[in-house]
Amino acid sequence: MKKKTGWNLFPLMAQHKMRTAAELSRRLAEYGIEMTSIYLSRMMNEKPARLNMELLDAFCNMFDCTPNDLLPLEDVPPEEPKQELPSNVVEFKKKEPEEKPAKPSGEDDVPKNIVGPILFPTDK
Repeated sequence: MKKKTGWNLFPLMAQHKMRTAAELSRRLAEYGIEMTSIYLSRMMNEKPARLNMELLDAFCNMFDCTPNDLLPLEDVPPEEPKQELPSNVVEFKKKEPEEKPAKPSGEDDVPKNIVGPILFPTDK
């Protein structure tokens, strides 16, 4: 079975009663690492594409954990094989809606050839 690397920063923070990116930023500063709370907030919620070894060391020291605790290996479920359709069957795919280009400000849905209000005769 294939494996992929997980990301457990947020659960480790919760175990150590850390709730915010600003708090994490202050703790990292104690290890000589300066990072914005905006970047750390993103890092708390999604696995970064790259991880600096100094940052990994700081996390491991801060949370008293190993890299395996922060980056666990997770099983990837196998993909189901695509079922072959008989040659006389046509597969219909759902068409994605087309995005309409944004209208410049000031334009509305009124046709350009109408100058004034449309008046209808009334029966009185």
